[in-house]
Amino acid sequence: MEVCAARSIRRGNRFSRRIEPPSASSTTHNGPAILPQSRMDNKPSRASAGPPPAAINPSVIQSTRKMVGVDLRYFTSIVGILKIAEICIGIICAAICGPAYYSGNQFFLFVTITCIIITTVLLLLHFARIPKLFGLPGGIRWTFVEFVYAVTACIFYLIAASVQVARTAQGDYFSYGGSLTSSYNRYMAAGVIAFVNFILYGVDAFFHYKEYRDNRLQGPV
Repeated sequence: MEVCAARSIRRGNRFSRRIEPPSASSTTHNGPAILPQSRMDNKPSRASAGPPPAAINPSVIQSTRKMVGVDLRYFTSIVGILKIAEICIGIICAAICGPAYYSGNQFFLFVTITCIIITTVLLLLHFARIPKLFGLPGGIRWTFVEFVYAVTACIFYLIAASVQVARTAQGDYFSYGGSLTSSYNRYMAAGVIAFVNFILYGVDAFFHYKEYRDNRLQGPV
């Protein structure tokens, strides 16, 4: 009897060794595989992921590319052509008039050179699209600033050209030697040509005033 009991115990032990409990990493037919805790911790969750990047409107990119850069079409516009002509005529007047021998001639050179510098700066600003990209403080429009400048330059050119022609016509400053006498024609030509710039700045002021009035009718900036 004891021998039979020992044999039955040995058979039970062998049978229990063959049947092993399923491991945590094994798969079953009833459900998915159970991953270890370390792998589950390393896997990012959907809740922790950030929001998707916002889509960029293609029209915004295209409009930005159009705004950034240079404006070559301004040189072919009426106000652009007027500014180029004003600069060229101012340079001619300054080149013909110099050097200055009397106060009227010095005032003439001051007006022409100052207008050359300011007009060149305005032309370069429009070339770089600065008036279209940036506004002025206080809601002031660029067209109004250019209108005021054109009117001021028109008045100063009228005064400078009149003084230049009047003082040159007196002839007192050209009776002291050949060098001064030969400058009479140059001074008179500079004064006459300056009247052309007086007309150009007047036309420039008219177009800027017209543009400023049209923009005001359309509404605020």
